[in-house]
Amino acid sequence: DLPYQLSAAGHQAFYAKYSTVQIGTNIRRLKRMVDETQADAWVVFAGSKELVGWFAEQPKPVISIWGRHHGMPIASAEPERSQAYAEIARELVALGHRNIVLLARHGLRRPSPGPNEQAFLDELAEQGISVSDYHLPEWKETTEGFQAQLQRMFKLTPPTALVMDDTSLFTAALQFLSQVGLTVPGDVSLVCTEHDQSLEWCSPTVSHIRWDRRLLIRRVLRWARRLGEGKRDLKAYTCQAEFVRGETIGLAVKK
Repeated sequence: DLPYQLSAAGHQAFYAKYSTVQIGTNIRRLKRMVDETQADAWVVFAGSKELVGWFAEQPKPVISIWGRHHGMPIASAEPERSQAYAEIARELVALGHRNIVLLARHGLRRPSPGPNEQAFLDELAEQGISVSDYHLPEWKETTEGFQAQLQRMFKLTPPTALVMDDTSLFTAALQFLSQVGLTVPGDVSLVCTEHDQSLEWCSPTVSHIRWDRRLLIRRVLRWARRLGEGKRDLKAYTCQAEFVRGETIGLAVKK
């Protein structure tokens, strides 16, 4: 909805040539794209720490949505999800899960875990689990890399619970489990840490983190309006998020 609402407010909103997922941490590619794009300001979604850090040093206004912008002099908007991540960890441990894996995109793992991911790992440790790379693994961010990671995990030390930070990863994991004959939540519990409308069509209902997206859109619209008024806006805005327990988590299966 954001591009439409920006346009309705009198701005010319359009998508960049590449997404933050495609650019990753390739600053040279980012700089070339920005130099070739005629834009007065940038809205950056889910940017890596390196990417957002580069934008923060540029003269053009930028606002970071969901990205690794913490501690940077940059406008931002995001749901406060760290408590929800911790609640997910507590809930899964209470259900008897020990082999719990959080599959997060590269920008949320490196150069160090993001605030949400760290809150998840900290809560696992608080619950008596010896945290290691198993719980937040490295994997190549391609279709083949994600499938290889799933195959590797379920061949060596099968997780009884998977937490995905992206709806697309959740869908791919669900398909993988179906192909190898594992049921949800009978064999594996699943959680998605975002909420996409596509999840509304799922049965059993999906355990997820929910927040009011309209609040983030309003934040960006206010930021854009202030730019038009010649005002500098570096406010870090957060809205509250909550963990919604659905039917995709259950008791851990004893192996």
